[in-house]
Amino acid sequence: MISVIIPVYKVEQYLDECVESVVRQTYGDLEIILVDDGSPDGCPALCDRWAKKDSRIKVVHKKNGGLSSARNAGLAVARGEYIGFVDSDDYVDTGMYEDLMRVMLQDEKTMVVSSPIIRNTDGVFSSYKVGTYEYKDGDSMTFPEYMQMFLGGKMDATVWNKLYKREFIQVLFREGRNNEDYLFMYYNVKHVYDTHHLLAVSATPHYYYRSNPQSICHQAATSVNRLFFDELYNMVEIWDDLKTWKPQLTDKVVPMLEGKIIHACDQMIKYPMIKEKRPKDCLFVNKCLRGGGNPYLPERTFACK
Repeated sequence: MISVIIPVYKVEQYLDECVESVVRQTYGDLEIILVDDGSPDGCPALCDRWAKKDSRIKVVHKKNGGLSSARNAGLAVARGEYIGFVDSDDYVDTGMYEDLMRVMLQDEKTMVVSSPIIRNTDGVFSSYKVGTYEYKDGDSMTFPEYMQMFLGGKMDATVWNKLYKREFIQVLFREGRNNEDYLFMYYNVKHVYDTHHLLAVSATPHYYYRSNPQSICHQAATSVNRLFFDELYNMVEIWDDLKTWKPQLTDKVVPMLEGKIIHACDQMIKYPMIKEKRPKDCLFVNKCLRGGGNPYLPERTFACK
């Protein structure tokens, strides 16, 4: 059985389309877990209505804690041997889980299957490509190969275009931190890094990622709740972990890490209110810019103004 976990928060206009796309899967052995993360709109009632329509649907109502908290709540009640995640403002095609299971079962060593992503921007569909990796049906790679690719930005580390064997997930989502997919994939891949297990791919795009202007990934430029701060915290955390675990991989992180620092400085200069509203985070950026004790950056004598 596949447990599909769908966190729900303030997506009233999208929720039916999302749930319908999962309910109609050609792979029928599903458990669909709707996690109402304290949504203040009509979503809680919509979730309950769906549960009455389909016996495979389970609803969890909880206090608002954010996306990571909702996913973790879903994992806590999931009974499936396999796990999938769908964000409630997105949707999937009806053959997604049948196809991912097809690839999963081709090799008993496979623990994760990934597929390409389609972006939906106001009804206009386009390929959502991360890096240079080209999906070829049935291809597989070791987890060391995969980690090197996603650390270097050559392949996505998103969680929702994938299917997981349950035992792959040994580390939960980091609560209170955005860009949570990156940390989730890093620590769980680290867990199986030195094993014989594999990640395999399907060449067929199944997941329709909606460019939602209300999401944290599409904030207004003047918002103080800026995603780049969490991206930088995550990159530095991974850098520090790699230094003791796999120092030979630190060079894979450097280009992305430096890019995040440059972007953060650019935003702090353009929008001084960020410095006023989030002074501790801005000090962290300046520490990174000066080197912060990390050998990949030489000591600087200047900072973001």
